[in-house]
Amino acid sequence: MIFHWYGLILGIAITTGVVSAQWLLARVHAAHAKHADDLALWTIIGGIIGARAYHIFTDWQLYVGATFLDYIAVWNGGLGLWGAVAGGLFAALLYTKVHGLWKHILLFFDGIGFGLPIAQAIGRFGNAINQEVYGKVTTLPWGISVYGSQEKYHPLFAYEMIGLFTLWIMMWRLVVGKRISLSEGKVFGIWLVWYGILRFFLEYLRFSTAMFGIFSVAQWIALCASIIGIIMIDKRHVWTRLLGGIALFALVVTAWSMRTTYVNMRVGTSLLRVETAQSASAIEKGLGDRASIGSDGMLFILPTRTTPSFWMKGMQFALDFVWIDTDHVVDLHTNVLPPANNQNTQALPTYHPKSLVTHVLELPAGDVVRRNITIGDSVQFEVR
Repeated sequence: MIFHWYGLILGIAITTGVVSAQWLLARVHAAHAKHADDLALWTIIGGIIGARAYHIFTDWQLYVGATFLDYIAVWNGGLGLWGAVAGGLFAALLYTKVHGLWKHILLFFDGIGFGLPIAQAIGRFGNAINQEVYGKVTTLPWGISVYGSQEKYHPLFAYEMIGLFTLWIMMWRLVVGKRISLSEGKVFGIWLVWYGILRFFLEYLRFSTAMFGIFSVAQWIALCASIIGIIMIDKRHVWTRLLGGIALFALVVTAWSMRTTYVNMRVGTSLLRVETAQSASAIEKGLGDRASIGSDGMLFILPTRTTPSFWMKGMQFALDFVWIDTDHVVDLHTNVLPPANNQNTQALPTYHPKSLVTHVLELPAGDVVRRNITIGDSVQFEVR
């Protein structure tokens, strides 16, 4: 039997969150609290499906050629928080509709909002074990080493854990002190505002993330969540309705932008943010006719495990080729020069790996040496 710490911690987090939600519902009416177990089952199932779907949607590059087991292997990590929230809330809506509890939906949302921060905080321990959710290089004394690297990185999971524990304690004091009315969605609104702001600023410490305009995709989602939270806390004023319209528009635009063409990856000890090419036309075009890459490199995601032929047609600068088979480097071509002026296209040399590959990484010439990339180096795609 295989034991997974991540799965155990996730189970503890979910159980603690459910117990917290039950406690809050019981303070309103015992009859509502008895629905907590069944509601929790619905929201957990919906949350896991939503979290995994969000992860696969935003990190689709990791699942090219994946098996069915790869898609459902949540014990290896790969759950998106915003997807979990969306899936869980949708399941909660279904539950209240099926059981005739629709008029109490905001109360159940408050229960979810009270259980979420403590569950998230505990769940971040799993990220620590999986060595994920870390940030940029830091010289601060609490920086952590990742995968045996000599550099130290911001422990984003710890920052978020502290922020969420603080939020949960604050919520508990508000509820116990009867300083907040329940069953109006305000508790859930507080969670949205607090977590949205926390996540927005922590994004600046991430190593790299998909951008959309001046902010990252995650920051746009965080801003929208905060706006929705403000509306739930105060629904009476016209300006909150205006904010709601802006948030809805921003969410639609953000969902469209999440068709990101970038992925974070680690080759040996080097962290990279690279543009991806997967469609036949994108692979054929590659970096041709560009004056620069615009990121750390370009990752070609091949439709099958094969031995492809690459050439330098249309290139204006030299490249290094890193040939990758699933999770390790199998071959290298360094300092591949662009074609000379007026060189016949048919005379251009082609480059092939010495064995089957699933990905090809193109880097600026000299990066293989500078980053100390060698044949046999492990390749990992970063889970956020």
